[in-house]
Amino acid sequence: LVVLLSFMPQPELLAALGKDGLISQRFATLRGDVYLYGCFVCGISLTIVSLMVPFEILWNTINLGVLLGFNLSNASLLSVRAGNGGTVTNKPAATLILIYGIFLAPFSAYLLWKGALGPAVNSSSIAPLKSILGLTLGGLGLLLLCTAIIVLRLLADLIKSSTAANKIILTTSQQASVLDQSHHQHNNTPSNQIDNQNIFQAPGVPYLPGLAIFLNFMLMAQYTWLDHVYLFILYAAAYLFYFYSKFGGENIRAKSSSLDFNHNNLDIDNLTLRDDHNSAGTRDETSRQSSLDLDRPLLHNN
Repeated sequence: LVVLLSFMPQPELLAALGKDGLISQRFATLRGDVYLYGCFVCGISLTIVSLMVPFEILWNTINLGVLLGFNLSNASLLSVRAGNGGTVTNKPAATLILIYGIFLAPFSAYLLWKGALGPAVNSSSIAPLKSILGLTLGGLGLLLLCTAIIVLRLLADLIKSSTAANKIILTTSQQASVLDQSHHQHNNTPSNQIDNQNIFQAPGVPYLPGLAIFLNFMLMAQYTWLDHVYLFILYAAAYLFYFYSKFGGENIRAKSSSLDFNHNNLDIDNLTLRDDHNSAGTRDETSRQSSLDLDRPLLHNN
C-alpha cells in the first residue's frame, strides 16, 4: 500500500517540476486530464525496477528514504523558526542546523548503534559494550551526542531572539480582521503588530525536532550498509536524470532555439530601424524638393 501510494502522485509531482523548469517541460503537458508522459515514464521505469530488484531491497530503500525525508522536514522546521524561510537571514542558526543535521546527529546515532548498542542487541549480551571497540565507539557517540545537545541549546537561543525580533507587520485591513478575531485574548496588542503567538507553532522547538532527527538516524543505522548503498545509487540516478533534464537534451535545444529567435528578432529590429531611417530621409528629401518647386514660380514672377 505504501509503495502504491508513493507511486500514484509521481506524474503530478514531475509535472510540477516541469512547470518550474527543473526537468523537461514534457512532464507538464496534459493529454486530456492526464499527464501522460509522466505516467509512461514512471510506470515503465518502476515496472522494470520491480521486476529486477527484490522487494526486500525496495522496502528497505523506501524506509531509508522516508526516514531521510522526515529529517529534511524537521530541518526545514528548524530553519523556518530561525527566520530562514525562503532566504537565509540568520546565518549563525543556519550553520548550527547544518552542523547538527549533517555531522553531529548522524555520526552520534550511527556510532552508538553500529559500534555499541547494535552488537549488544543482536547478541543478547552486554559483552560488546565492555569490549574496547564498543567502549571507544560508544564513548565517541556519547561525546558527539552531548555536543549535539549543546548545539541545540545554542540554536534555541537564536530562535528565541529571532522570534522576538521578527514581529508580523500587517496591512490595515489585516490588522482590523486579526484584531477583531483576537480582541478578547489580546486587548493590549499594539495596533501595528501582531505577536507570533497568534500563529500555530510546533512545540518544543528545537529540542523535539532535534530529538526526532537523532532517532530517525538511529533507525536508519539499523539497516545494513548495503541498503545504504542502494539508496545512494537511487539518489545518484535521480540526480543524473535531473541534470540531464535541466541542462541537456530538450532544454539545450530549447535554449538554442530561443537564442536563434532572439537573434532573428534583433536582425528584424535592425532592418526595421534602417527602413524607418531611409523612409524618413526620403520624406525629408521629397519635402525639400516640393518646397523648391513651389519657390521657383515666385522667383520667375519677381
